Order: sequence, then structure tokens, then C-alpha cells
Amino acid sequence: MKLTKATYRAPDNYGDTSFDIEASVENKKEDIVDMSVSALTILDGNNNTVACEYDREDASYAEKNETFSVNLSAYAKEYLISDFKKAKAIVDLTTYKKEFKKLGDFDIPADHKSCIQSNNQIEFGKLRVYGVSIFRYDPPENASEDHTVACTIAVKNISDEYIQKVQIKVQLIDRTGSNLVDSEDYRAIPPNGSMNFQPSVYAKSGKLKGAKLDISISSFHEIEHFNAESLLKLSKD
Repeated sequence: MKLTKATYRAPDNYGDTSFDIEASVENKKEDIVDMSVSALTILDGNNNTVACEYDREDASYAEKNETFSVNLSAYAKEYLISDFKKAKAIVDLTTYKKEFKKLGDFDIPADHKSCIQSNNQIEFGKLRVYGVSIFRYDPPENASEDHTVACTIAVKNISDEYIQKVQIKVQLIDRTGSNLVDSEDYRAIPPNGSMNFQPSVYAKSGKLKGAKLDISISSFHEIEHFNAESLLKLSKD
């Protein structure tokens, strides 16, 4: 990884300055990059912390020998940097591969007093996915307003790996096959930990008749870590 841009803007009348960084990353691994998570740290000439942007997630994509770029930014007060010529930017970036599995197409419960369940659990890579339960929230006071359909799924990490992101996606498909709306719920799962996911979608009651809920799971696993740093230059913009 190399920093192709590392600039700062001259402080404004309020003493505020900003930093713009661009990192270029080449994927030399066989695994396809589907996501990157990066952090930017700005230091003064004495390695004092000036600013930081962290946990920046990008839908980066690169096959083997392909390159992608990530743009990061941060802000700070002028008084935090005694000498801009000695200030520097440090970028840490990790790439991730994606694993995907469709859990199924499920009917919509008839009302808020019933549910649809998959009655099974599966092993998916380093995850154990417990059975899906689909339910409807209490109907709105005005029946013509949207009705909410949700699912709850518990997922266990059965490995010693910290899994950066597990995502459950639901898509509400109407009786004609059109995607009405979709939603996601995601979080990290520590080694041997468990998490519950509960994404929901909504639509008019009539559109729920004959509709299906398409549910899938994705997990993102670390490929490689990169680090690069550069002195800052005054922006010409």
C-alpha cells in the first residue's frame, strides 16, 4: 500500500484545518477483496496525536493483482500542530474476503399473532446459524399505514477467529417477484461468541399478501493488513 495523496489545508479564520489522504492498495493474494477497513492517524513532529479517523469501512473490490483506492479525511485545530512541515499521516488498512449463503425464501406470517420458522440450523464456514423465526409487529393504529415484518436469527462464531462483520440481509419480494424493500443488520462476532440479528422491512398490508422474505447471510474474513505513512503537504486546491 502507498499513500498517493497526503495533504492539509491552510487553517481558516477559525483555526480549523483538514487533512485529505488517498491510499492505493494492490491485492496480491488469491482471495478476492470485497471490503476494507481502515484508520487514519495524524501526528505532529513529536508524535503527538492531532486527529484520527477509525473503523472506516469501504466496499472495496479487487481480484488478484488489481488495485483499489481509499480516501480518508480528518479535522483538527491549528494549535495542535506547531510545525505542519513535520506532521505526518499514518494509515492502517485491512482487506477482507466475503462468504455468502442464501438461507431461503420464507412466507410472511398471516398476522402479528403467528410466526414462520425454518426449524433447522446450519453450519456456514466458521459460523453456526440457528433457525430463522419470522414475525410481524403489532399492526399500526391506522390499517392503511405500513406493516412491519421482522426476522430474528442467532449466529455463533464456532472458530477462534475474530470475524469483522457478519451481515443478515432481508429482501421483501412481492407476489409478482419485484423487490419492494430490503434491510440489513450486521455486527462483529468475537471468537466463540454469539450474536442476535433482527432486520425488518415494511409495506402496506395488501402488498404482504403472497409476498416472500428472502434471507441471506454474509461474513467477512481478514486477508491482509497494510500500513503506510507520509509527511503532509499543503494542498494546492
